Amino acid sequence: MTVENEALARPLSYSTSLYDALVEFGLAIRGKILDAGCGEGDASAPLIDNGAAVTGIDTQAEVLDRARQLHPTATWRLGDVIALPVEAASFDAYLCGQGFHLFDRTKALAEAFRVLKPGGSIAIWWKHALSGSPVRPLCDEAAREIDIHPLAGTLVGGFREFYASPFVDQTLRVLQWRLVTTRAAFVAEERARLEHAGVAEEQVRRYVATLERLFKEQFGPDIGSFQHAYMQYLYLARKKK
Repeated sequence: MTVENEALARPLSYSTSLYDALVEFGLAIRGKILDAGCGEGDASAPLIDNGAAVTGIDTQAEVLDRARQLHPTATWRLGDVIALPVEAASFDAYLCGQGFHLFDRTKALAEAFRVLKPGGSIAIWWKHALSGSPVRPLCDEAAREIDIHPLAGTLVGGFREFYASPFVDQTLRVLQWRLVTTRAAFVAEERARLEHAGVAEEQVRRYVATLERLFKEQFGPDIGSFQHAYMQYLYLARKKK
């Protein structure tokens, strides 16, 4: 997939290979797309820039305000993913990046099925630091210090509900993403991951402070850019025509 607007508001939050996989699966990237639990629109941003008619749904008014500033051509609405405020069979595609573990998965999948047109596609994904990444041990240690699961903000324990849903052509794609980033960008991403996962503000603050300290101890105070790797788990399926 080629992102036509080179002046994105922020760097991509997920790899171009992930969006390529959406294209290969046949997801209507310029169609009418629902972004469930959209946050600030990170998951759907490349699709918006390529002409998709995106409607983002989230329960937090403040993040929707930020999404409107970043992506004014899309539609951003308050709503619950398990009771979507949209009509049945009204979307070509449904996507959710990095948030589906926060919902009642069975109810959310039923709603996704309801709002998709026959033949429409669903894409749900998570990412987390690859075990071999040099910063993964720092994240794990910071998580242990505040007593949270190291993979908080991702899918843990499998996705049985997805395979039990009425969708067809269910597929899992596992995609590595290696990129060059900076300490500031990485720490900001970790903060957002935990906030999105519902981790208490004080725990997030302590996690970030610990992560900053560990970075300095491991790499020195003046670390510039470094190579980092994510593993992305992309679940794809269709509503039968």
